[in-house]
Amino acid sequence: MKSKRILFFTSLFILLFISSCSDTNQDYFHMIDTGSPFDFHTIETFDGSIYATGGNVWTKSYLTSSADSKQWLVDSLTNKSVFDLYATDTMLYGVGNDGYIFSGQPELKLTRTKHWGLLRAFTAAKIGFVAVGGKDFNKGWIYKVNEELKIDTTYIFENEILDVSCNQEGICVACGYGIIIQSNDNGYSWKRIDETGDYYNSITINAKNEFYIVGYNGSILTSVDNGTTWEKLKNGHSPLSDNKPFRTIKFNNNVGVIAGDNGLLWYSEDHGQNWKDMSIDIELDLFDFVFYQNILIAASEKGILYKVSL
Repeated sequence: MKSKRILFFTSLFILLFISSCSDTNQDYFHMIDTGSPFDFHTIETFDGSIYATGGNVWTKSYLTSSADSKQWLVDSLTNKSVFDLYATDTMLYGVGNDGYIFSGQPELKLTRTKHWGLLRAFTAAKIGFVAVGGKDFNKGWIYKVNEELKIDTTYIFENEILDVSCNQEGICVACGYGIIIQSNDNGYSWKRIDETGDYYNSITINAKNEFYIVGYNGSILTSVDNGTTWEKLKNGHSPLSDNKPFRTIKFNNNVGVIAGDNGLLWYSEDHGQNWKDMSIDIELDLFDFVFYQNILIAASEKGILYKVSL
């Protein structure tokens, strides 16, 4: 009889523990249906509010916004898709199809560039701005953009360019389909770095001024010398790795997060040197995210956002 009681209480404890873990797993994230019919490609914060957009490449995009992450407003933005939002202290910017560049405080107004190329990312340099884009894997471009949002210089590549980051020293690094490119003069000239091997989706800079890149095959690269040389923290082509697609990487102080397909979220507390899996149990892909107060808000498909506790 005693052994049966022990077995019963042991089984009960295991069931309660599993139930508790399951509840916790569901409690740390929840879905927000904003009512937008389109996929979200990008999300950003500006002046205390949150802005997300995306759209259909050729026909429409909406700008979805919230002042508190609880109530969301959906407005029509433009007749093409927008792929990146970028904020400074004084201005919100966006770029998209047909060379569109938007700017506002926060009402976004369109500036048409002299080129019609699809733009994937936009960032401020120490002088002016840099916009990058491309299509079909084998066509890419980098635009050096002045303060009036006019293109000063255009660079063409045989690789699609997807993202770019610049530090306070005037060093810019761009990445894309099997390519990493470096500029030492705020984006006025570029040279290719001898590093290939992945469809590099996203680049960012941590609080230690180290560059980080993630790729669609699951690579994580870091550079401590302004993008001249790179260390593979995770090899996306290793047969021993669980190589799920990475879409975006960002840092907030010492905390880093990577987002990707099927709810993938990786988390680092040491500026990106070590990572742990905190993925959420969904089938949708996470294309971008922002740190907002003590949570993370991730942009996904079909007008869906996810709040995730950190």
